[in-house]
Amino acid sequence: MVATTLNPTRPQIHGQWHWLPGLPRPWIVLVPDVRQAALSRPLSRHLLPSHAGFFPEAREHRVRREVGIGSTIFKYCVRGTGWCELAGRRFEVGPGDLLVVPQGLPHAYGAHPDRPWTLHWVQAMGEDVPHFLRELGVDGEHPVVRLGPNPALVGLFEEVHRELGSACAPRNVLFASQVLTHLLGLAIRLRHEAIQATPDARQRVLASAAYMRDHPERSGDVETLASTVGLSPSHYSALFRATTGLSPKQYFIRFQIERAQQLLSTTCDSIKVIANRLGFDDPMYFSRVFRRVNGMAPSEFRR
Repeated sequence: MVATTLNPTRPQIHGQWHWLPGLPRPWIVLVPDVRQAALSRPLSRHLLPSHAGFFPEAREHRVRREVGIGSTIFKYCVRGTGWCELAGRRFEVGPGDLLVVPQGLPHAYGAHPDRPWTLHWVQAMGEDVPHFLRELGVDGEHPVVRLGPNPALVGLFEEVHRELGSACAPRNVLFASQVLTHLLGLAIRLRHEAIQATPDARQRVLASAAYMRDHPERSGDVETLASTVGLSPSHYSALFRATTGLSPKQYFIRFQIERAQQLLSTTCDSIKVIANRLGFDDPMYFSRVFRRVNGMAPSEFRR
């Protein structure tokens, strides 16, 4: 068999737990030897769905993994709400959101009991997964992408699920991999359309960038910046990256260092004074950041 159906009703061990009583439908898992065979073939090694499923109103759906897994998780919420924890932060997930948990990251997620989510989901492996994540603008700090409701996307999730569970032939696995490519391509398109459809939000993001430039001594904390423009941190970060090509933190640090270059070139202030003016309490940390960006220490730059 190429696939196994799973529906556990008790927690697993070894630093992981799954609690899924009452999930009414099984999910599909490609067994390891089939996965390895598919990942060795030219047309399926770039992107392979290794697991797929559908959880309607999954009230008791809770998962915690202290060690990440060997595939990337994509969960598309069509109704209800849920949550995810990554890198010590909690993210909310609602209808029209795509939750992405990159390979290898410890994580936890689950449904809100009062309004449990309904999910279409797939886990993916292959050489091209990191490229798709970059196009989606997601990583461990930005795992939620706003796509909006889309019946075509739901249909592609269903087709991956159906094809993986239909037969043992390599052609079915190959077809499922190509459907997954279509699915992620559509998700990328929807993400960009969602960003372009909110000019007011983009203007607010640009206003926050101007605020950073005017106040290089202030903190570049994403939560604070997002709240000042009335957006969630995940939505704000996605819009900021799409608008500027950088994350808010990267943008803020780059501007701080550009300002430091100006001060080093045009004033006689000490490095400690310049660091303090730019919001760095520790001059040594300022010097490390400056060296990382410029390839030389502030004193070398001044000379």
